[in-house]
Formats: sequence, structure tokens, C-alpha cells
Amino acid sequence: MNEHQPDHRRYHLWSYGLLAIAMILFILTGVILDSVLASVSTAVQRWIVFWALILPAILGALAGFLALRQKSTHPLLALGGMVLNTLFALFFIALLGIAG
Repeated sequence: MNEHQPDHRRYHLWSYGLLAIAMILFILTGVILDSVLASVSTAVQRWIVFWALILPAILGALAGFLALRQKSTHPLLALGGMVLNTLFALFFIALLGIAG
């Protein structure tokens, strides 16, 4: 291997490590904040769900649409991301409509 070329295996292991750390922090934060979120009003809970779940899914669907529009090299991946993000956003919008 050339000394100027990066070792992609190291980046691969780092990505798995960062994913594991992020998942552990997400679970711990959810457990710690569970009692705090239970005491918050339902209007604030709706806004938290919107900002944390619905808005990123809408942005992901928009990114998939833009990738399709720009004739990306992986159109099926862009279409799949757009469809799954749209379904995710619609599910939580419906859940907020029913529960709220």
C-alpha cells in the first residue's frame, strides 16, 4: 500500500465505534430524560417530537428528491431513502394527530 493513500479499514472501524458510542449515549439520554419528559406539558412534547423526529425525516425525503432530480449514480437508493423518510414522517404526524 502506498504511504500516501489512506487506510480505509481504519475509517471503517472508527465508523462502527462512533455508531456504538452514539447508540449508547442515545439510550442513556433517553433513560435519564424519561422522567423529565413525562412531567412536560403535551404541547412541549409535540414540539419535541416534531423537531426530533418529523423535521429530520422531511429533510431526508427532500434530500432523496434532490438526489433523484440531480440524476445521482444510485437512483434506487435515493428513491428508497425518500420513500422511507416520507413514511416515517407520515407515521409520526398521524401519531401526533391521534395522540394529541
